Amino acid sequence: MSENDIKENFNQNLKAIEYHKTLHELLHAKKIYFEKTLSFIHDVVKTRRFEGTKLLEVGSGATVHNIASASVHFPIIVQSDFVEDNLQVLKNWLAGDSPLDWSEFLEIAEKLESPHSDPNLVKAQLESRIRSNVKAVVRCDILSDDVLQLEKLPADATPPYDLIISVLCLEVPCVDFESFVKVLQRMNKLLRKGGGLVISSVLDNDFWTVGDKYFSHLRIDLKGILTALDMAGFGHHEVKLMSPMNPEYLTLQLEYYCIASEKL
Repeated sequence: MSENDIKENFNQNLKAIEYHKTLHELLHAKKIYFEKTLSFIHDVVKTRRFEGTKLLEVGSGATVHNIASASVHFPIIVQSDFVEDNLQVLKNWLAGDSPLDWSEFLEIAEKLESPHSDPNLVKAQLESRIRSNVKAVVRCDILSDDVLQLEKLPADATPPYDLIISVLCLEVPCVDFESFVKVLQRMNKLLRKGGGLVISSVLDNDFWTVGDKYFSHLRIDLKGILTALDMAGFGHHEVKLMSPMNPEYLTLQLEYYCIASEKL
């Protein structure tokens, strides 16, 4: 499948409401992945390893939970996705007008942020903060050198960014290793020197599904990802591996990873 075919498949077949259902099914079956991934993001931003004010999420889908913890420290957040349906539904949620409920995912971030506080109060504060701090939702194309629609960004939300977060995304449209390296190089160009990239996804997997729709995924192992990051100008990698070989992660069936890397 060519890159153009992959893009067409996404725009035609990936719908926010179906992805919402699939992600909830995954949450109920493999909750530990979401708990550990959100905990990893929470710990990275809490340490202030990548200080600053501007954050970009690449491949947001119609979701908000991956930026929840970061919204404590980053008052300027840009969310982005390739699929128009995702962008519109995400804009609706940020405006307080969406049929999609992400509460179960946000509950994980809420417990990380304030484990002993009133959950309803924390939820209201978290959702309000996310809506306030997201300054723009724009289309992104990580297979293009012009990744973002810069003309649609407020002046204070343009690159370079202090941190980029991308979950279950960057490998997805890549046809080969070289394509993946180019995607990471594009992420590098959007960051300031010393800025951070936090990524998480599944290892050694060829495809993923939403309902009865199939989407490609670059098959790559952890060594390949770290090599690609090095080639793209990143270093000082912090790695968390979630393997079903470890009894704690038996429900995952496949290996997953989280990585935080620095732009050198």
